[in-house]
Amino acid sequence: MRIRNFLAAALVLLAGCAQDIHVDRMLLNPQSLLMAVGDTQTLSPEFVSGNATTVEWVTDNQEVATVSQDGTVTAVAPGSAIITCRSAEGLYAACDVFVRGYKSELVAGVQLFHHDLTLHLGENVQMIASIIPETAVNQNVMWRSSSTGVAYVNSSGFLRTLIQGTAVITVTTEEGGFQDFCNVTVLPPYIYVEGIGLAQQQCSLNVGESAQLEAEIIPEDASNPNVTWASLDDSIVTVTQEGVITGIAPGTAGVKVTTEEGGFKAYCLVTVFEPSGSEE
Repeated sequence: MRIRNFLAAALVLLAGCAQDIHVDRMLLNPQSLLMAVGDTQTLSPEFVSGNATTVEWVTDNQEVATVSQDGTVTAVAPGSAIITCRSAEGLYAACDVFVRGYKSELVAGVQLFHHDLTLHLGENVQMIASIIPETAVNQNVMWRSSSTGVAYVNSSGFLRTLIQGTAVITVTTEEGGFQDFCNVTVLPPYIYVEGIGLAQQQCSLNVGESAQLEAEIIPEDASNPNVTWASLDDSIVTVTQEGVITGIAPGTAGVKVTTEEGGFKAYCLVTVFEPSGSEE
């Protein structure tokens, strides 16, 4: 009999403990949602110190967002709504829902026209960013330079070079915070080509012989030293793109060199002779 009474007392004690376990607090995960029209997302209640037996879901704005009794939220139209979860114990938790619009109207990314730029000191350029998709309503972006002392970019994306060096230009969408980057290298000031000359304006050589012509860019420290060579009569003399001429047949022909920048030209008159002693 004593053992039976002890067991009964233990059961009463356990029952009392079970009754003491109750829900102290309830939270929703997540506590805020940013959605597009047509999107769905399920909310989950989280309980502190216990579990609620049943919960009820309600929305304060059916025209913006609806909620089913399993916590699934459906975005209906642009606007805001508050989704509330209520437990049988009388606890409440809420989630703020913001519906921005249709997916075709929402920003999904951003892309720069240039991802690597090499500029000379004093050169400026307008950076171009394209919002993805093009139909997105919010086209606003923010610009930033990692080194404003080297390359400064204003709020409109206009970039100015200030000193030699490197910088990374970042564009960030106002909506969504999407980013793209451009690496900028600033070189010394650009020196333009003003003309070209040839060390030899006349040249003689025998058939089969070769000679090197030397072009002189003006000024000599011009930023673009590229030139092209051409013979005015390949049947008499040929020329390589390194300026090496070769006599082909007796006669006279011109060789022309042209600057890539500016199209400045210089000429050398080449006379080709038959090698002495070759005639019978």
